[in-house]
Amino acid sequence: MRSVGSDDDTPGVGERLADFIIKNEIHGCLIQSMFFVPGTPVYEQYQDRLLHHNWDDFNGNVVHRPLNMTPAQLQGELIAASAKVYSPRRLLHALLHSKGLFKALFIGEFFWHSPMRREWRKVARELRRYDTAQEIQLISPAVITQAPSSLVSS
Repeated sequence: MRSVGSDDDTPGVGERLADFIIKNEIHGCLIQSMFFVPGTPVYEQYQDRLLHHNWDDFNGNVVHRPLNMTPAQLQGELIAASAKVYSPRRLLHALLHSKGLFKALFIGEFFWHSPMRREWRKVARELRRYDTAQEIQLISPAVITQAPSSLVSS
């Protein structure tokens, strides 16, 4: 598993992550945004940058304001990394050249990532509503406590 969205991540992190995964022939890598569990040091560090507290959405989607990009940009980085790592071309390569467990891991991740990217794209559109305010003040954003309407469970 590799989470993106730390204070060190910058635009292009998705491409760099995908290149690393491909170069090192890593099979079955879960790619997601950072997530925050109350009571942990990471939660304490990032709690003032959480976009909302709808815990149903703490599932790999972007739920915080990263330091060096907007939430929608970070969501785009997840989509880009997933699309490059789990492309149809790489699926064909795995089917023809991978063995046993490695083949099964890649196939499983390919078919999991495909619908996830569709959902991530929907969420990315909702996350754009946070962009304008963050572009004005990237370093000390205000806390937003209401989740985008499409992220709230009925």
